[in-house]
Amino acid sequence: MKIKHTFFSENITEGFLPEVEANHALRVLRMKIGDGFYLLNGNGSKAMCKISEINGKKLAYEVVELEEAILSTPTISIAIALPKSNDRI
Repeated sequence: MKIKHTFFSENITEGFLPEVEANHALRVLRMKIGDGFYLLNGNGSKAMCKISEINGKKLAYEVVELEEAILSTPTISIAIALPKSNDRI
């Protein structure tokens, strides 16, 4: 399955795309049943989904593969250059 598009939903496992996202997928991108897309939840999780049903303005999908995010604490390093002479401090 070739996937070109990515959408956002706070609840990936819900099974229905939000109305704004569904409208974009159906009217603008003209996606059909069986087409695939990625779904992101904003917390780092990503799901590969396939359109299973289109009912008016609603788009139902099934999750094919779910990638849970592994959150790590970022490491921050700060460096300061020393001035040439003490007069500049």
